[in-house]
Amino acid sequence: PPVPHDALNNPAVPHAALANPAAPHAAPPIAIRQINIAQNGYQQAPPPQHPQPAAINENPATVPVKLPALALPRFSDGVEEFHVFWNRFEVAVHRKNIATVDKLLHLKSCLHGEAGRAVANFPDTEDNYIAVVDTLNRKYGDKEILSLTL
Repeated sequence: PPVPHDALNNPAVPHAALANPAAPHAAPPIAIRQINIAQNGYQQAPPPQHPQPAAINENPATVPVKLPALALPRFSDGVEEFHVFWNRFEVAVHRKNIATVDKLLHLKSCLHGEAGRAVANFPDTEDNYIAVVDTLNRKYGDKEILSLTL
């Protein structure tokens, strides 16, 4: 049955009764809720926004994340230890887009003992980074020596 116009303006008439007198506890229809909102100055909260599947990054490795700085590895001597050291140093410094002289300074700061002494006489110049890496590889990176020591 149609709802009389004056019933819409009467706050004493429950909205459920206006929508369907047979179902006094039913939720009011949207049109009646909108009228009530307009009359009472209430605003209906917008529906929650859920990310769409296209908005979710499927490859979390590409999301820039600020991680705490890791301490650079240290190395002094030993073929087995050199391979572990170099793998970590390569990821932390060698593959980074930084000045070559900075790579050399970082590398030399990681070397102690026999390894540090082996490269101590190389001046800290851009040209010497490759020479220092080659020296370390010749001394500690020989895979035949590694297989003999295992």
